[in-house]
Amino acid sequence: MHLILIAGLNDKIASRIVNHLRDSVGNTYFIAMNRRIGSKRISDSDFNNTINELVDYSFNKDADSFGLVIDQNLSNYIDIFNKLLPSSFITTPDIFPEDVHIDTDRKLNECVNKSKKKFELVVREIIRCVSFLNNQNQAKRNTTPLLLPVVNYEKNLVQELLCDVITELYGAKDKEKCLKDLIAKFDRKVQKHKIRVKDKEIQYYARGKIVFKSPGKYTHGIKFLKNEDKHSNFCYLNGVYRIGSKIHNGFHYDCENINSGKIKKDMRNCCGEGEKHNTLYINIYPNDFLRVPSK
Repeated sequence: MHLILIAGLNDKIASRIVNHLRDSVGNTYFIAMNRRIGSKRISDSDFNNTINELVDYSFNKDADSFGLVIDQNLSNYIDIFNKLLPSSFITTPDIFPEDVHIDTDRKLNECVNKSKKKFELVVREIIRCVSFLNNQNQAKRNTTPLLLPVVNYEKNLVQELLCDVITELYGAKDKEKCLKDLIAKFDRKVQKHKIRVKDKEIQYYARGKIVFKSPGKYTHGIKFLKNEDKHSNFCYLNGVYRIGSKIHNGFHYDCENINSGKIKKDMRNCCGEGEKHNTLYINIYPNDFLRVPSK
């Protein structure tokens, strides 16, 4: 099941467009985050209620992907964008109708009829993209950089990669080549470290003195985050989805000191709080949740 959030339709036409999408696009759950007629802003209460619905649905129904169609003319567009990256596959198509076009019932019907097919085409392309990313991240989760923790690896580099993937993959005919080229571009900018595992050497991503070893088949659950009051909904969403694709449950990086010995470093956890560490290893999840060995 795919999960699609549409943010920025006015509340006069939203239900009609969403109902069309529910009828025409299979295996997809739609949530609308609407603005009031005449307003260019999603209210804070509507935003928070929608995020609660997103989390409840993804937790209880186990949605396979998460896409966002957002009107970039919203006054709080950047704030919404930043809060839902890196979890969602974000698109900003120029298909949201202006309020001036729907001041009569006839114009309302014309607006809906013109808009619903445009939204359907966008949603279908999002589904193609996230389905491709799901296949890639499940098959190559131990080697792809797409799951690296944003803050504790390198925020600017990882965010740039994720935004580039969304921008370039959307509409690309050869999605596999597109992603391969973007990862190669990223790899030229970053550090890797070889570690001998059994009878072969494996290259892992590294940053400074820390190597980010992927766990292979050894994963630990992360859904307990939702049941801990100190974690926000965004901690949970970022732990379940990465640019719309489903993260393998419990996937994390076994982080060690490149030169052996302990990791001595100040880090930020998924809540944005600083933590001082002096330990042999740290498990870091894609959402920057930190797990350290018990003393």
